[in-house]
Amino acid sequence: MRRKDVGILGFLFFYAYIGIFQLPYAVWTFPLTQNWFAENRLIVFKDVIYHHTPLPLFFLYGLSKVFGNTFFMLQTASFLLLVLFGYGIYLTAKQISEKVGIISFVLFLI
Repeated sequence: MRRKDVGILGFLFFYAYIGIFQLPYAVWTFPLTQNWFAENRLIVFKDVIYHHTPLPLFFLYGLSKVFGNTFFMLQTASFLLLVLFGYGIYLTAKQISEKVGIISFVLFLI
């Protein structure tokens, strides 16, 4: 990994940590209530109206089964997904050119 990549990844970790763990975190309540729906055998799109794709909910449901249905689990999952997607966008766009990688990374963070 080059020095610039390490710097960008370090900035991403710092940005995500400050934005998720230090600033007020607005909890999206549906991931926490989704687990209650699944425990009581209610089905998304059949018994519960939900207008997005269910993949993030299934991901969070699996994490809540392992780590518990807590506010900290939701913060940690948000942090990990932000870091994963941000660095993935940077690496994918960097294949086009170095400038495109940095510009797309900055636009993602904005």
